[in-house]
Amino acid sequence: VPLASGEVVVWDTISDDGVTIDVTTTSADGAIAGITVTSFETADVVGNSAADHEGRRNWGYIQVYGRALAYVNRGGGNAYAAGDPFITSVDSGAVTRFEASTATYLNGQIITTINRSRKGGFFMDASAGAGDDRAEVFISLE
Repeated sequence: VPLASGEVVVWDTISDDGVTIDVTTTSADGAIAGITVTSFETADVVGNSAADHEGRRNWGYIQVYGRALAYVNRGGGNAYAAGDPFITSVDSGAVTRFEASTATYLNGQIITTINRSRKGGFFMDASAGAGDDRAEVFISLE
């Protein structure tokens, strides 16, 4: 599958080569690998190892730390503010604002929980509206 610059990608957990990435439609996918910096073409050779694809057109760069531009709100309207954490979205290749889950305990007190292992970083600015295509983010997967 070709990938454009700015797409959030995850590790392909089915592949056995240790370098294959793909987009996901799973919100808060724990296998987040980074944000594409370059475009990736489709594979032009068939094989099961990274060596089979060495030097071919399906290689590119992903960013795992620092400022980046990421696709966001593809067809959605999930507003975000500067500092809000982001995660993978149900929109293929996009990020979305992390919304903390809540649990109610016997005493009626609501506790907010955040699963830190599934966050990818934070938004560096606020959304301009539902038509946003890309957002400036700070990714931190180290």
